[in-house]
Amino acid sequence: LAAAILALGVIVYRSKYLKAQQSFPLPQQTVLVVDDSPDILDVVSSALSNDGYRCITAPGGNECLAILARQKPDVILLDIVMAPLDGWETLRQIKKNPATRSIPVLMLTGNRLTARDAREYHICIEDYIRKPFREEEISAAIGQILSRKKAMRESLVLAEKAGVDRESFCRLAVLSTRISADKKIISILQKPDGETTMAGTPDREIKDVISELLRNTRSKEMQAEELKNEITRAFTRKGFIPPSW
Repeated sequence: LAAAILALGVIVYRSKYLKAQQSFPLPQQTVLVVDDSPDILDVVSSALSNDGYRCITAPGGNECLAILARQKPDVILLDIVMAPLDGWETLRQIKKNPATRSIPVLMLTGNRLTARDAREYHICIEDYIRKPFREEEISAAIGQILSRKKAMRESLVLAEKAGVDRESFCRLAVLSTRISADKKIISILQKPDGETTMAGTPDREIKDVISELLRNTRSKEMQAEELKNEITRAFTRKGFIPPSW
């Protein structure tokens, strides 16, 4: 009887402990939304807040940089057409600063992506979302980026235990991000606004950029595959389960 009472007590204690653990709020991810339209700021910040994110808003590029001097969000949603500091120049300033260059940036704009912008800025952005947009589209894009970061961070801990060089693993993380972003940009350039051009195909400049991005993407995929194989072998030697790439 005493043993049964003790066992019951343990079960009750464990139940209360698990409930207490579950009641602790998970750390909130912070999203900085930068747009000169108050309506866009309201819609996006409201939607993301409902999804559990903490939102900070800025009505322009200068205000965005001022916020970044004080705090570091997990993701930035950045409009392009703003004055006096437009989104591309704001992006340039973000990536030039060692303290902010690692923050993922998603461009949010009503403008068509030009060949020039794609060539110049593709290496700086994680995604490019066109207006008008669906609220779930933004949530999905942010969720994908943060999930990838979390998975890489968790895998890095095991990778170091398996003897994988940290620099190699971080290189793989960068390659994976660039491959994903560049494929999205390629798809946008191939079918701007979801349609082909009047002639049925993109113009010559866009074709050249697409070809360039495709070559670079294939090269990055080959490099990433080599690193994945190297890391997988290191995990296997230590008896660890390799990451599910």
